[in-house]
Amino acid sequence: MLVRRHALKEIKSSWPDYLRNETLFSNAIRLRYLVWIIQRYGIPGGRLLEVGFGSGTTAVLLADQGYRVVALDVDPELVARFRERYCGWVKTGLLEVVEGDMFRSPWKERAFDLAYHQGVLEHFSDERIVCALREQGRVAHRIIFDVPNHRYNAHPFGDERLLTIRHWKGLIRQAGL
Repeated sequence: MLVRRHALKEIKSSWPDYLRNETLFSNAIRLRYLVWIIQRYGIPGGRLLEVGFGSGTTAVLLADQGYRVVALDVDPELVARFRERYCGWVKTGLLEVVEGDMFRSPWKERAFDLAYHQGVLEHFSDERIVCALREQGRVAHRIIFDVPNHRYNAHPFGDERLLTIRHWKGLIRQAGL
């Protein structure tokens, strides 16, 4: 059994490997509630920032609904894959892809109506989470994020911190949000 677990970890040793089989359809189903919440609080046609876009499918789904989405990720392989896979969407002007760091974004204050992400923050220490939330609060009027919590019984990538809702609320307060 240990060999099997080790082999599974080898397969999912990088984000590009982990996200290789993500499809627009599978993410549309899995992330429908996140997309609905963004629709509820986002300004129609507004400017959105996706932080840590991973497969990029959420950004495409929102661009398809008329939002102007900037998709940010630090991984150059994911950025290149996204640009190639969704080049048609990038050409529409509704979708921009940026390689960069969520802790030091290049945008001015309140450049976005809303910043969002899914499955990003649980991979960082409390201090880095607070830093990321502060930076997102600087560049966006609103922030929406989705993370697994202590009730989630899996570690799909392997380094998720499954924090309680109370702990997350404390981190949000520490970030001044």
